Amino acid sequence: MKNTILRFFVDTTVAVSALTGRNDEAWVLLESERRGLVLLFVNDFVIKEIRRTLKEFRISQERINYGIVYVMECCKVRKNAPKSELLKYNIQDKNDRPIIAGAANESAFLVTEDALLVEDARKYIECGTPGDALKKLS
Repeated sequence: MKNTILRFFVDTTVAVSALTGRNDEAWVLLESERRGLVLLFVNDFVIKEIRRTLKEFRISQERINYGIVYVMECCKVRKNAPKSELLKYNIQDKNDRPIIAGAANESAFLVTEDALLVEDARKYIECGTPGDALKKLS
């Protein structure tokens, strides 16, 4: 029987938590990809949001660049879904459409720390927290 590797789409909140040390489970998830245990995905939208969020934390440009490189080493970066495709996701926070579309396009479990996004995304895909993702590895 073929062994299926788990696929996760990482939201901005998870990547930022891993980079800033706010959530050990988020960091463990990123490291799990580096060890070949899972496949992790982000899209260009997430990369741009990570950069913007880290700037808001007043992190130096050098550290931001290092963090972005680290995320890109841990995750496969995909192009954003076309705007026309985003319209099919009827959610409360329209800014989260690229996240849901990215996870759906990769047939991946969406990993986020955003409760509203979890609520919206469940209509379209499987999702949960970094802890939920790690439980799937067990």
